[in-house]
Amino acid sequence: MGVDPGKLVVTGIPNFDDAEKLRHNDFPHHGYVLVATSDLRETFTPDNRRKFIAHCTHIAAGRPLIFKLHPNEKVDRAVAEIRRYAPPGTLVFTDGHTDHMIANCVELITQYSTVVYMGLALGKPVHSYFDVEDLRRKQPWQNGGTSARRIAAICRSFSRFQGSGPEFLRQYQPEEFAAASPTNGSLAVH
Repeated sequence: MGVDPGKLVVTGIPNFDDAEKLRHNDFPHHGYVLVATSDLRETFTPDNRRKFIAHCTHIAAGRPLIFKLHPNEKVDRAVAEIRRYAPPGTLVFTDGHTDHMIANCVELITQYSTVVYMGLALGKPVHSYFDVEDLRRKQPWQNGGTSARRIAAICRSFSRFQGSGPEFLRQYQPEEFAAASPTNGSLAVH
């Protein structure tokens, strides 16, 4: 099951290919458990927020908690619930660079969010409603931020090619990809 290896070129995923650069940031907090929420209720999915906050508090085990709200959440409701059910001193952010918050945390809790991949790439202990072991298997390739350049090179070459996608892939062997053997972050060409 999956894509025929003869129909793809591994490039990486631009938003997820350089987690290490995130460690150098100006987010002022460190040593906390970060909770990145999801907009479940706004998308008509059941969410027992009180139970979720209790679960996060249990995982934090006395460590400071920071909640980063999903941009689609109803802010007033979410903040009120966190203030009511989370430990005193819990911080809540409605904006800011989530990846920087992940880089500075000691543990990451998500619901259904792709930010879990940054936590995994940075070696953080992560919790998610998704199967974490499955996420580890799907973790994007870290290639130092070269994915966009790789994708652009393929697109430029393919735009000049006169044959079909499979013919293109059979002849396309750029030197910079020759040694690459990652399993995630692929671009399929049909």
